[in-house]
Formats: sequence, C-alpha cells, structure tokens
Amino acid sequence: MNISAAPLSFSEATSADIAVLVKQHAPVIRFDDKEPFLPSALGYTLYDQDGVSVSSAQKIKLNGAALAIEYAIWWDWDIQHLYELEHIWVYLSEAGEVVRVEGSAHGCAGELSTWNGQVPMEEGRVTLYSEPGKHAFAASSEALRSNFAITTICCGERAGSGTILVQDMFAAELADLKPYDHHVARKYMKSKAFKPSYHFDQIFDLRSVEMMPWEELKASIPSRVRAVLKELRSEAKGVKAVFLDSGDTLIDESSQIFVEGELVLSAEPIPGGDKLVDWLKERGYMVALVADGLVESFENVHKAMDFWHKSRCALHLRSRGLP
Repeated sequence: MNISAAPLSFSEATSADIAVLVKQHAPVIRFDDKEPFLPSALGYTLYDQDGVSVSSAQKIKLNGAALAIEYAIWWDWDIQHLYELEHIWVYLSEAGEVVRVEGSAHGCAGELSTWNGQVPMEEGRVTLYSEPGKHAFAASSEALRSNFAITTICCGERAGSGTILVQDMFAAELADLKPYDHHVARKYMKSKAFKPSYHFDQIFDLRSVEMMPWEELKASIPSRVRAVLKELRSEAKGVKAVFLDSGDTLIDESSQIFVEGELVLSAEPIPGGDKLVDWLKERGYMVALVADGLVESFENVHKAMDFWHKSRCALHLRSRGLP
C-alpha cells in the first residue's frame, strides 16, 4: 500500500514516513463534558500481517486490510486508578482508506461501527466516544449509556478505589511503591469525582498529543508514574505520619516482665493495637513507634508482636539524648 503521499511500500517506509501515516489517521475522541482526564501520549505499532498486539492481549487480524495501525493511548489517570492505557486499531486498505476500526473496553476489544455498519467517522476522521472516567471506547454515546448506573458509581463514590494500577509488564520497575503512594493517588482521584453529563462535546484530537513508537512509550511509563507521584507527594496536605508511643498505646505497661533492672523481657499488647496499626497502614500513613526505655526492651516486645515489622521506622528517644 502507499504508506504516505510517495509511492512507498511498507517495507520501504522510513520512520518519518510511518510517523506521517500514524498522525494522518490518528482518531478524534469525544469525551464527556465533565471528564477531568485527557490523554497525554500515545505509542504506535504497525502490522502488515496477522499477529498479537505488542502492548495488549488483542489478536491482530487484517481480514483483507493491508495494514493495521495500533494506537496505545496513555492517560495519567482513570477515575479509579493511576494510570490508564487504552487502544484503538485503525485498519487501512491497499489504497490507504480506513476500512475498519476496533477499540478497547475494560480489558476487552472489538470492532466498532455505527448503527448501519459503517466506520464511525466525522469530517473524514475516525471519531470515537470515551466512557466517562473509565475511557472504554464506543462508536456512539448510546452504546455507553447502557452502563450509566455503574459508570456513575465509578465516577462518584467509587472514585480512587483502584489506587495505582501496576500491570505485569511494569511490576519490576514499580515494585517499590509505598502505601503512602497509593494513599495520595486515591485522595487525588477522589478529589476529581464527578457526575457524568453524557454530553460528549469535549472533543480531543489525538494528533495533539506526544506520539512515539510503542517501545519508547513503554520504556517511559514507570518514570511517568513516578513523576505523577512525586508531584502528588509534594502537594499533599494533612497528616503524613503517625507516631505511636509504645507504652500504654500499643503495650500494656502493667504486664511488663523485667529482668536485670530496666530490661523488659516481654509484655502483653493492648487489645486492638494491631488493628490500629493495620488500619493506619492500609490508609497510607507512615507509622513510627516511639519509646524511651532500653533499646533491647523495645526490640524484645515489638518484634515478638510484629509491631516492629509493621511500622515504617522506630524512634528511640533515650538513644538520641532526649529526656
């Protein structure tokens, strides 16, 4: 097929030719008028034979088309999780005409067409509708209305419920995310909760975003996630850490068993102390334990009850010269 205005075959095309073709056929997306999150980048891949998508589980079947352009579209946010990656596949004929469009929706994908079986286009451009907050693609607003109740809940009371999404392909690079990262992400998404209008007049042209081959986008995703989290942490307000006094907060001091003077060999926990620590950690707070006795006492008691491992750090006042 002609991959650009020049009579080039796909195998002869340069990276510049491919970039021109990708931009030429980049779709337009209609978003809900109240949608807070728009795409910020896309990664593209071209297929001139059947295969499996390099960025999803989708099987590429040309079915008579000469070429498929895969648009892996990146958002920093979905209303329920950081981050979002959705897909559009545009299939072209030998003459370079759009013959079919597929789009992703909640981990699945399928062909998208109008009520009369036509490719969804407006003014010569593939134009799709994006589900409010969740960004699943459809050929019409009517197709999205069938999920009105669920979508409204996701965009409202369930906003932020998924915290940070870590796909298998990025698990190693993002393995060190902390509970506090999930906390600030959840809090931000909750602040963006909205009630969808189901009016889709917020028009977004994918030609306006940063475009790159998929492998470049893939390589940048961990750093993109970290950049978002860094900004959130720097802007976060409110309590970031909770310091718990060991005595009579977590440990029943009347139950302490001493040896050799001040050294505490063991003690009993205050009922509910473990649940308190777990509750704080689940909500992203840094938990620090504070005590003023012997360091060995501190370790004996807290390590036996697993408070030591559940806390982020331990502050021993006497070892720091404090009264």
